[in-house]
Amino acid sequence: MNPKNIGFVSTRFAGTDGVSLEASKWAQVLEKNACRCYWFAGKLDRDPTKSLLVPEAFFQYTQNQWINNQVFGRKGRKPIVTEVIHTLRSLLKVQLYRFINRFKIDILIVENLTNLDQSHMKRFRFFAGA
Repeated sequence: MNPKNIGFVSTRFAGTDGVSLEASKWAQVLEKNACRCYWFAGKLDRDPTKSLLVPEAFFQYTQNQWINNQVFGRKGRKPIVTEVIHTLRSLLKVQLYRFINRFKIDILIVENLTNLDQSHMKRFRFFAGA
């Protein structure tokens, strides 16, 4: 069996939050089974030789906070908000492909994506190939 390269993707893998701790547990199990694990996030405390830090992926990144302030508790959104979302989506998509290519990722494990509400899902649709 050939070892697989596993890519973990989230907004943050740093500190002692639940996602970071659980992803570390997954990685330990996978590495014991001959897999190699790599990390993509907007905030990281992982080995830089096995990681791609993309600040725009962090939920507290300035643009992400601005988007959240523009959409939560409102009906509809202004065209400029949509434009910023699409620009950020394009940037994140390029960086995700860079991560996949750099580390020759076979399998992506996207953490917490299913916990996002619909307004956040639109920003992350590119993970599904949109």
